[in-house]
Amino acid sequence: MKEEEKRELLKHFAEWYGTAKNISSIMTNPDTCINEYINSLKPKLEVGKWYKEKGGSIAFYQGDNVETYGMNDVGTWRSNACWFHDWNLEDDEWTLATDEEVEESLIAEAKRRGYNKGCKLSGDIGSSYIPRSSSSPEFRYYEHKNALEMFGIHVFNNGKWAEIIEEPIELTLEEIAEKFGCKVEQIKIKK
Repeated sequence: MKEEEKRELLKHFAEWYGTAKNISSIMTNPDTCINEYINSLKPKLEVGKWYKEKGGSIAFYQGDNVETYGMNDVGTWRSNACWFHDWNLEDDEWTLATDEEVEESLIAEAKRRGYNKGCKLSGDIGSSYIPRSSSSPEFRYYEHKNALEMFGIHVFNNGKWAEIIEEPIELTLEEIAEKFGCKVEQIKIKK
């Protein structure tokens, strides 16, 4: 954009925006003024909140151009710095996500990862087992802690998922026979 075009644009901007009180100072530094105007058009997002993008992605805002995490529009978990870049913060693409939208997305991701009753976990809170039965709700999202629990055990905490520790299943031949409704003599184990 030529200098003359910038000045004309700024003059119209100042008149339209009602800030013509100091046009001379605006005209002396047009680049700064244009950048400030463009930045003022970007949505103001609050650090530490979940936002939903028009295309369906949901992500946790930690600042512009900062690595963060969330689910893309097809529900794939991502941790990267591309969620809130200058190029995708235009035109009010992001709106504050509801707690229900966040909880729904995190639960879907927890299920996709394979968290289930009885599995052993290792995470920020140490090792623990998800109980096989519990009076607690299956899943519960705590927005003030940005944490998801399954039967009272943290599976997600501030962007980090607990690791599922695979343990070998040990069964006796009697237990196998009972499970499959057959006699021990009928069981043949292959390697």
